[in-house]
Amino acid sequence: SGVPYDLRQLVRGFEPADPRLDTGTVLRLLEGSRPQWPVAEIRRVLGALDQVRFGASGGGGDVAPLIEDAARLARQLGGGA
Repeated sequence: SGVPYDLRQLVRGFEPADPRLDTGTVLRLLEGSRPQWPVAEIRRVLGALDQVRFGASGGGGDVAPLIEDAARLARQLGGGA
């Protein structure tokens, strides 16, 4: 995909973050079980990652800020990166 962060990396430690689940399902699970997490920001970053990953971003934009956002969120949530 070219983007080194995916759903599992961003929400590492969140047990229901099974790679077979779609982003929307994981976000709904997060809202119910991790209300203290910045779910709106996670939704924004994961949505943008999905667009890049599945080619819906309109092509070739600068993904560096998105990667930085994902890394910062991963650190904030205790996922390293």
